[in-house]
Order: sequence, then structure tokens, then C-alpha cells
Amino acid sequence: MTALLVATLIGVFITPDGIVIGADTALSNLGGQVASQQKFCLTGPQSVATMQGAYWLEDTVTKATVELHNRFRDLCAEVGNALSPMTPQQQANHIATALRVDLVEFLQQMPAADVIKYASAPVVARIAVSGYGERGPESVVVGLGIAIDKPTNRWEVQVRPLARLTFSACGVRFHGQESVVSVLQTDKGVRIPRAELQQPDVARLAALLKGDCGDASIRSATAMFVQAVRLTLTLGPNFGVPQGTVSMPVDIITIPRDGSIETTRITSW
Repeated sequence: MTALLVATLIGVFITPDGIVIGADTALSNLGGQVASQQKFCLTGPQSVATMQGAYWLEDTVTKATVELHNRFRDLCAEVGNALSPMTPQQQANHIATALRVDLVEFLQQMPAADVIKYASAPVVARIAVSGYGERGPESVVVGLGIAIDKPTNRWEVQVRPLARLTFSACGVRFHGQESVVSVLQTDKGVRIPRAELQQPDVARLAALLKGDCGDASIRSATAMFVQAVRLTLTLGPNFGVPQGTVSMPVDIITIPRDGSIETTRITSW
């Protein structure tokens, strides 16, 4: 089986004056970047969904395919047109559950042993919905994955909440190729050059990752995400990030506390 889009970098910033979602645009396979594509969609007047993981899967023997990303976009429209408004959690569950059906249908065409071998990376995709719900600003992340039982040669596609990526207070969370930005919380110039840590937007990002919201705003969050992408691009190979799995340009989606959603594409840092 081959997969198009093996990784990406998505960040969600919750600030006092709104939510900022940043997403890179690289589509990649094991050979590196092959294309660019938007990785978010609007699901309501104050909510945005993103998808990270395997967008397109193909069985190299049967040539059967499942295009999870196209289905993701269709489901976003379905959620947005629902007769009754859905909370971010309900939106994420709805999208992930529908994708689960498509993935099961695809995997059932393969021998169980092949599915189990592929499931060594159990999380196939992460569906995140960020926005304003009944409890205020929040970002909910749901995992679409394959659970396996090797002794019985059985597998099952599951939808599970990823609690570590769910939050409702001021802060920032990344999913995808987050190994570089995660180190910002603890590094003192060992793995990330001290000159980088002293750059204002990098320093703000490090402080926010540690829970300091004093410098967090819609405006500063955009600059922080661009720096997160730059650091991942330049330092990623030393952290196990394959070349081409994260790339410019990046999309910035802003959900102000009051007002309409705005989207911007940034082509360079």
C-alpha cells in the first residue's frame, strides 16, 4: 500500500481575541513533496476543520484507492449545511466516523496480514475542528486509526479522541510533524541554536508553549506559526522530519471572537 501525504504541520492558537489555525500545504509521499494543497475547510461561521495524515491510499496490488481528503472536503460541506448547528466535538466525530466507513471499505479488499503490517503506524489521520462552541473557544482533535490484534490476525478501524490535542484555554497545540516545535518548550540552545531561540517570534512561541499567554494575539499567532514552519523546514532533518513533508506556502485562518473568518496564504517568511 502507498500513501500520498505522510505528514504535515498544523497549529492551532487560541488567544484572547480569537483563534488562529495555520496549515502548511505540502503533499508528499516517501520520495518527498509531490504537490501542494489546501488542508482546511470552513464548517460554520465560527469553525474550521483540518485534516492531517494520509489523504490518499492505494493498494499497489489491486490498484484500489481511497481518497480520504476529497471525502473530508465533502463532509465539511455536509457539516456546514446541517439543519442543526453542531459543536466542534460533534463536527469532528461526524467527519471522522464517515471517513472510518470509507477506510473500512478500502481495507476489506486487502488480506488481513497486509492490513496488520500497514497498521504499524496506527493513526491514519487526525481530524481537528477549532472554533467557538457552547464553552467558548476550543480545538478538538479526533484520531482515525487502525487497531490490530496480531495473535488472531484481526484488525478494526476506530475513531478515538486525542485528549492531548484538545484544549479550551489560551494556548497552542500542533499536530503532524511537531518534533521541532515541541523541543522549544525545553531547549536551551542544545538542539535549536541559541540565536534562533532569541528571535522575538520564536521566543513568543516558546513562551506560549510553556503556558505564558501574555503575548498571545491573533496578530502574533500568525507570525509564530510561520516561524514554526521555518524552523521545521530548516532543522527538521535533524529531528527525523523527512524532506518535503512540510513546506511553504502556508494558510492562515483567523476566527475572531467577533466577526467573520478570514483566510490568508503566506508564500515566504
